[in-house]
Formats: sequence, C-alpha cells, structure tokens
Amino acid sequence: MAEIKGIDVSRWNGNIDWKTVASYGMGFAILRITEKGNIVDSTFEPNYKGCIENKIPVGVYKYSYATTIAQIKNEANVVIKTLNKRKLDYPVFLDIEDKCQENLSDSLMMKMIEAFRAIIVKAGYKFGIYCGYSWYQYQLPEGAKKYDVWTARYPNNDTGELQERLRVPA
Repeated sequence: MAEIKGIDVSRWNGNIDWKTVASYGMGFAILRITEKGNIVDSTFEPNYKGCIENKIPVGVYKYSYATTIAQIKNEANVVIKTLNKRKLDYPVFLDIEDKCQENLSDSLMMKMIEAFRAIIVKAGYKFGIYCGYSWYQYQLPEGAKKYDVWTARYPNNDTGELQERLRVPA
C-alpha cells in the first residue's frame, strides 16, 4: 500500500492556507468537526470549504469525551447534524483516546464504538477509529481493530515546521 501524505487540523492550527497545502501535495485532510462540549470546531466550515475549493480529499474526526453509551450517541448525532449531508472522501473517525476513557472496560468501550459507528454508517458515511499509536497498542479493544484505524505517530524530530508554513499570517 502506498503512503499518502495528509494532515489533520483543528482550531489549534489557526487559519489554514489551503492553496499552499494543496501545493505541498497533501493527499487528504482530516478536519476536527466538534470539540469538548460537543461544540462545532470554529474552523470546521472554512477548513471544509478550503479543502473542497482546492480539491483536497477530506474526512472528519470527532475527539470524544464520552464515558457512556448515551454520551457517545449524542456526540455522533451532533456530527451527523453538523455534516448536513456533505460529501466526504474519507471516513468519520472516532478519536477515542481521552484520559477520561482510560479506565473504561473493553466491553463498555466496544459498545460505545459500535453505537457511534451505527449512527455514522446509517447516515451513509464510512467509519473509522483515530487514536495515538500507544493507545492503539494498549487501550483499544481488540474487537475495534477490525475497523479502519488511523493512528497518530509523530516523528521524534517533528518541529512543527510544516504546520507553521501552512498557517495564514494574522
């Protein structure tokens, strides 16, 4: 399988110059859709528009703070409402790796993942899981590894230089 360069972005990255991102040859962008409190990420709309205008394939991720099935269903429903039938090239990724989820049982975590997935798939989107490499190795239930998984694994010498070059000066 060929490696495809891509980026994930959220409001923490500031305003993105998507034309510059496209010129770097980025094969995809995964956008954070909502943040803590289930509030839409303030940069989601301009980031989605920038990807579409610059022909960058796009997906989204939801960083979850849920610790119950009811909470994760609510998170999934807010994602679907926010997407409002927009086209995605990549999945809706459930980012399930917050400290509040560290001590959840594998059984509960699997039920939460399945509940989120069911809502996403029913709405016509592809589903995947996003987490750090360590979480994938030690926390993610084995049953969840059957789904597409995108793992964050940053190089030891990552200086953030590329990220800074992609920001639009204030």
